[in-house]
Formats: sequence, structure tokens, C-alpha cells
Amino acid sequence: MNWSTVTEVFDRVLASGYGFEEAYLAAKKEPMLDPVAEFVHSVLYSFGTYLQVDKSIPHSLNEREAFADITWPIIRGALRLAGIASRYLEVPIQGVDERKNAHRNLITEPKAHTHFADGVGLLDGRQAYLAEASVLFSPDPRKRHIDEYKLKRALRDTLISQIKRIAEESVPPKGASVFGSTSFADKTKYYRLDFCGAFRLVQVGSMTVPITDSNFGGRMRRCLSSALEFAALILQEKKQREGAQDATMKERHEFARACTKIARTTASPASKSKRSQE
Repeated sequence: MNWSTVTEVFDRVLASGYGFEEAYLAAKKEPMLDPVAEFVHSVLYSFGTYLQVDKSIPHSLNEREAFADITWPIIRGALRLAGIASRYLEVPIQGVDERKNAHRNLITEPKAHTHFADGVGLLDGRQAYLAEASVLFSPDPRKRHIDEYKLKRALRDTLISQIKRIAEESVPPKGASVFGSTSFADKTKYYRLDFCGAFRLVQVGSMTVPITDSNFGGRMRRCLSSALEFAALILQEKKQREGAQDATMKERHEFARACTKIARTTASPASKSKRSQE
């Protein structure tokens, strides 16, 4: 993936001190055949839905609007540059679905409801990145803790699911990882989860989206740079998986037995009315 023009495009379009209008006009002068320029323009175009019309981002935006128009264009654009497919808005989490229904007889028992992610990134059709988001303005402080807890559990389920799928054909690469993000108000935190004797969750980056015109260019540049750095980590994981060694039939059986010994994720804490769904 050639990102060689990142610095040049950012210097021209997202200069320190630029307001939104200056950055947007500069972006329109860039050649759209350059994928980096296209990425920057697509993000600014989405912000322009509000900043060109009302000169401010409405405080009344609901959670989906804020995520779809402000936060997700930055993340999704970076993923696209890295060649990583994505989906967004109420996407069922595969790993959670597998965990909650693995021990159910679906002939005689109803299927348990899965959880949903606000956004996902896909590696070879499998979910390897999960995003959780809140409203952009005045979010409930409890939402941050709920989303962080939900994401950690979902990433654990996702990593287990990924390892099982990889082990059906290949030797799971050392340090296989999955990724996540939580967006609370204007700040997004990026995470990586792997397993090395224990599940390890590490924050690998963050960004704060600009919600005013003040130094819009400089603040947006930091956002896009952070998103690209995060996408590069996922791209590295993609390449590592693509280079995984084929497993022999004996190794596949050994991996399958080992996977059955992974401790099952416990049920989510829930109110009494929701307990039956967990």
C-alpha cells in the first residue's frame, strides 16, 4: 500500500491554523486519483454536511448520526486505504453469537440474541475490528464504562473465534490479534487484544475529532494520522495471517482439541429482565 503522498497532501490541505472552509477548498484542488487526497476529501465532505451549512456540528445529533457522519468516515477511510473491508451500524458480532449459542441445542432451544457493533473491520471475511460509539455531545458517563466492558468481552470472543477458524486450515500466527475502538464524546481510543498466556488488551492510539472551526486543519491532521497508524496495525495483522503456514491434518486435530480447552467467556452482567437473553 503506497501512502507516500500522505505528508505532502496533509501539508497542503490540513495546515495548522486552517479553518474548515480553508481545508475543504484546498482538498477540492487535490487530484482525486491520489487515494490519500480522496480519503481527506471524503472526510471533509462528510464534516461539510454541518460545517458548510450551519458552521457548527449540531449538539442534537443522535448516536448513529454522530458516528456515521463524524467519527466513522475517518476510521473507515483509513481502513479502506489499508485495503480492509468494513461495515457499520448495528452489525451482529460473530464471536459473541458463537459463544452464546455454542452450547445450545438450536432444535429445542431458542437462539440467544447476539450483541451488535457500531462498526467492524473484516480480514478474509472475518471480523477483526469492532467499534463502539456514544453520542458526540454530553454522553451519559455510564455509557463509557458499559461500552468499554462490552468491547473487551466482545474482543475476547472474537479472538477465540478467529483462532478457531484459522486453526481449521493453518498454524495460527504467533501473537494473532484483534482490534477495537470506543468513541465517547469527541474522543476515540484504539485497542489491540492478543493472547500470551493471558488475554492482553492494550491501548494503541487515540484521536479527538474537531467539533469547532478553531484550528480545524491541525486537529483533523492529527485525527487522520492516528487513524492511519491504527489501520496500519490491522494491515500488518492481515499480512501475518496471509503468510500463515498450512497445518497438517494432525496439527488441525491438535488445534481443535486445544480450542475446546479455552475457558468459555462468562455471561454478561444483566438486569433480571434481561438475564434470560445472556
